[in-house]
Amino acid sequence: MTTIRPLMLGAALLLAGCSSPTDAPQKPLTPIGQASNDDLIARLIEKKEIYRGQTDGRSSDERLAQQSLLMNNLEHLLPSWRSEFLSGNSEPLERVLLTEVVTHYDLVADAFVQGPHERRLIAAWALGFTRVPPNSEGVSSRHDDAIELLNSMVNRADDDVLRNMLLAYWQLGDSEAPIEAMRDMIVQHHDEEVRSAAMLALGECLTPSTASRVVDSVLVAFDDPSGKVRLHAAKLAVEYPHPAYTSRVASLVRNEPLPLIQAAMARVLGASGDPAVERILITLLGSRTPVVAAQARLALVELTGRDEGPKPSDWNG
Repeated sequence: MTTIRPLMLGAALLLAGCSSPTDAPQKPLTPIGQASNDDLIARLIEKKEIYRGQTDGRSSDERLAQQSLLMNNLEHLLPSWRSEFLSGNSEPLERVLLTEVVTHYDLVADAFVQGPHERRLIAAWALGFTRVPPNSEGVSSRHDDAIELLNSMVNRADDDVLRNMLLAYWQLGDSEAPIEAMRDMIVQHHDEEVRSAAMLALGECLTPSTASRVVDSVLVAFDDPSGKVRLHAAKLAVEYPHPAYTSRVASLVRNEPLPLIQAAMARVLGASGDPAVERILITLLGSRTPVVAAQARLALVELTGRDEGPKPSDWNG
């Protein structure tokens, strides 16, 4: 059994986001269309009826056997979903996972709280697949239950389980997630993968009213030795611009050694609305790394509202 971890997923998500302002894959479980949602709801109703029939009068041993089968299935589905997500084709598997987890929520929750370590790893991630689209059929979402359960364990989980819990928080993107705990992880946690996952999850769980509470932690993240942490910090700063982010990134971007991060930082400057950073972006247009030059141009267009061309000389006239 290998640990199911979110970090490579997060880095790939941000890499996809560097292709254009709108090309990044969307957060999981976003409704695709009414017809697709109707099909999902119908499938959930069907599965719940089947599950109810299977659970009537079951013994403790039968329940454990059913849980074992479920967790084995999820152990294979989750990595497959991750692969499909990175290729932009995850919606069918997302709905299979949601159907399985919502239908058998009691088994997943039980495995998360008191199962062996391997099952807790699987259940921690699976709890992210609990948000049911609004419907008129009375099929309730379990995401509130999942958030409450995750919150109850966030200060007691070991590093491996915590990483997968943070991926669940990222998937749910819920403002009831423990913002302060994530903020502290980013600054203090010894494990760089936990810091990275916390930064990734934080960006999805913030709202405009809570974004100001994490500024100091994000500023620390821009100096983190882990490139993954810096990447996710840049993504958050694009979504929630702040003058402190602009100042810090402006001082770091030209000496950032990793092109992908440098490109993401260029987008932070583009989102800032500060005309003082235009000269920095023009300099980055001259980068020999295509992704940096391309993102600098997109950032300049966002900042200025015009497109003068791909070369620094086009903007210096």
